[in-house]
Amino acid sequence: MARPRGFDTDAVLDRAMDAFWRQGYGNTSLPDLLDVMGISRSSFYETFGGKRALFEASLRRYEARVTSRIMRALEQPGPIRTVMERLLADMVTRTLAGEGRGCMMCNTAVELAPHDPDLRAWLAGSFEGVERALAVRLAQARDAGELAADADPVALARTFVALFNGLRVIAKARPERAVLDDIARSALRLLD
Repeated sequence: MARPRGFDTDAVLDRAMDAFWRQGYGNTSLPDLLDVMGISRSSFYETFGGKRALFEASLRRYEARVTSRIMRALEQPGPIRTVMERLLADMVTRTLAGEGRGCMMCNTAVELAPHDPDLRAWLAGSFEGVERALAVRLAQARDAGELAADADPVALARTFVALFNGLRVIAKARPERAVLDDIARSALRLLD
């Protein structure tokens, strides 16, 4: 009979996610992980399988949280400009609260995607999922007369996904509200 775990798996995974988010995959060693997670080496391997598996679980956990916030924002009623203004304002606030960590997915795209086809494909799928949801919302706005009749919802969605990610990358070097608010305000002009 297996012995019950003496730790909260979700809490331990959150601590690992934070370590990877702060330091990246390559700069986070197994001793770092064991220390921050507060578990033994045997519990680590028994529960998570290894560093790569833990990283992937952490990345999926992060992606689910970020994506769900974006999807909930896109489901809110109101004109598209108001919806996007709220979404960008929330993104700026959360990014600034992230203590210079940026976006874990963006960090992973820069660090690992060029050399890891599996992660690159996974990240592309995640970004495309947000793009599709945004394109649907933008098409609805265009059809409701909130955007120009010739607006291309897919191109606009791709641009906004790039802006979301770029905003988080810029925040790593310039975590200044005025800078990020300028980016958000300029992005909203795409809807005019």
